[in-house]
Order: sequence, then C-alpha cells, then structure tokens
Amino acid sequence: MYVLYNISSQRSSLFVLKVPHVADVPSPLPTILKKTVTWSDLLQLFRTSSALRNFHDKHPEDLERSDGDISERLLLQLVRSVEQREGHRITPEKDQVQVEWPLGLLQARKRQ
Repeated sequence: MYVLYNISSQRSSLFVLKVPHVADVPSPLPTILKKTVTWSDLLQLFRTSSALRNFHDKHPEDLERSDGDISERLLLQLVRSVEQREGHRITPEKDQVQVEWPLGLLQARKRQ
C-alpha cells in the first residue's frame, strides 16, 4: 500500500508518496530516503526497480497490455487518486511528488 499526502502552499502543491517499510528487525529506526520528482520521473524511478524486471521476466505478457505495463498502471492509479481527491488535473511532466522510502544500511566487520 502506498500512502499519498498533500503538502500545499498558495503557490504550488506537492504530493508525498510513502513507500511501506517492512523490516524483520525489532524496533527499527526510521531511516528514510526522500526525493522530489515529477510524476513522469516517478514512472522512470519505478522502472529502475529490480522487482519490476523480475516481474516482467515471469510475466512478459504484461509488457504487451494495451493499458500499459504494471508500472504505468500504478502511476495512472496514483495520479487519478490525487486528481479525484484534489479536484484538479495533474500534469505528469510538470507537477511534482515527493517520494519517501525506507533505506537501511547494514554494516559488518569481518573478525580478525
């Protein structure tokens, strides 16, 4: 589940997309990576995912769908949700969204 928040000012509107965090570590500290991109750039960000490549390897027919692949359908669903909630059209090449997702780094040292 993705969570969208609207941060609006009089001059512009910025949406924040939070990617869920699943950790198998007790009480993990919230380590978040943030990036502000246009909605079109968000689609390109989706396409860098190895999970998407793995999905397309297992389901190559998804790339042939007339309504776009799974990443395009997700983006369209997110844009439509924002448009419905905000009552105005989103321009994917112009309007921005802030993406937040957890980022963790595990460091270990080899015993000497």
